[in-house]
Amino acid sequence: MEIRLEHHRDHWRLCYITEFCYVGTGYFAELTKAIDFDFSYSAFQTLYGYFPIRAGRDMYEMWEPNFLSYWEMGVFTIKVTPN
Repeated sequence: MEIRLEHHRDHWRLCYITEFCYVGTGYFAELTKAIDFDFSYSAFQTLYGYFPIRAGRDMYEMWEPNFLSYWEMGVFTIKVTPN
């Protein structure tokens, strides 16, 4: 999971949220984007292709509370890296 925030003047802007997964098996498995909400470019991407961001609205509304639930349970370790 990668979330990018950018600071602009007196506020923060959410640029993108990308969730990764492995595709393939064994030595042939590759890390790839599973879901990508790119708010900077108004694009939504899944393993099935690129779409306008509005096409990902239902997915985002399902994804966000699931992510927050897992975070509250301590499933994720958060690492902040400044640019």
